[in-house]
Order: sequence, then structure tokens, then C-alpha cells
Amino acid sequence: MLILCLSCYNAETLVHSTLEHCADADFTFPVHFNFREHTIYVRCRPYLKEFLDRVASMFETIIFTASQSIYAEQLLNVLDPKRKLFRHRVYRESCVYVEGNYLKDLTVLGRDLTRVMIVDNSPQVCTIISFTFLQSFVFSIQFSFL
Repeated sequence: MLILCLSCYNAETLVHSTLEHCADADFTFPVHFNFREHTIYVRCRPYLKEFLDRVASMFETIIFTASQSIYAEQLLNVLDPKRKLFRHRVYRESCVYVEGNYLKDLTVLGRDLTRVMIVDNSPQVCTIISFTFLQSFVFSIQFSFL
């Protein structure tokens, strides 16, 4: 089976979230950090639910985000409350911090990387032991905010 790794920073590949009030947010949720409760406002990208349902039926889907788990876990609990869309969730704590960037070491997935497809809004943050192997398969898709 092919593995689809949805790899994102702050989940921007899937949604747009902000601490600023957003009247047309699709949903909100509280998160506690810096000893305060904050409200996160979230707008889903168009057709997100349909996309996630479809890919989950075709692939082993893993979410790998450079976001902190305190935020990302709550966001994913709203997007996937029954844990049927994403078989595994991997957070910033599994990233490698290099020169100001959180790199996603894809070897932590424990999968045959020749069977892994990556969807990411920032492909330069993904790394594997042999990055030159991955580079031959990377291409960029540009998309704008919602």
C-alpha cells in the first residue's frame, strides 16, 4: 500500500488558523499556552473534507506537522475526531531543528520511503537520510490562501 504523508507546518496545507478574530471561521477551539487560554480561529481549505475522506480510503494517511502537539492535537481532534482519516500523527517533537528550521526526518515514519508520497506547502523542510534521492521526486504546487 502507498503511504500518503500530509506534511505541513502549522497545518497550513489543510487549514488556515490564526489567533486574530475571524468572523468567517469554520470553527474555533481553545488552546492553553504561556499560562493563558487562547482561541484559535480556523478556516478550512475548500473541499478539505472530501479530499481527506478520499485519500483516507486510498492510502495509509499520516499527518506530519512542525506544529507543537499542544495546538496540532486539538486541531486534528476537530478535523478527525474518530481518528479514521489519519492513521498516525507526528508533531514538532519528532522534527530536527537545523539552522532555524524544523526539518521533518521522514525516517521516523518507519515506512519504506519509496512508497511514501508527501504533500507539503514547504517541501524544503522534509529530509531523509539520502535527500538527493527525494529531490528527484519533488515538485512544487503553488496555491493561494483560501
